[in-house]
Amino acid sequence: MENKNKKLAKELVYFSTLGLQVAFAIIIGFFFGQYLDGKFSTSPWLTYIFLAIGIIAGFRNIGLAIKRVEKADRDGTF
Repeated sequence: MENKNKKLAKELVYFSTLGLQVAFAIIIGFFFGQYLDGKFSTSPWLTYIFLAIGIIAGFRNIGLAIKRVEKADRDGTF
């Protein structure tokens, strides 16, 4: 039973950080684009490009989490 509780706690920690991973990827992309726009006077194009890259990276993190869960279901471990 103790092993099952450890596994559950590990899963909860992993999935609770998933939202932060998505948010940080988007925020970092946005602010990096803002910085480059200010440096190269290309406003707002680099902000849009890096915001899109941040969104893609955030959703990639979700996809990796789904794959991890599917693999864990197949293997019986997390």
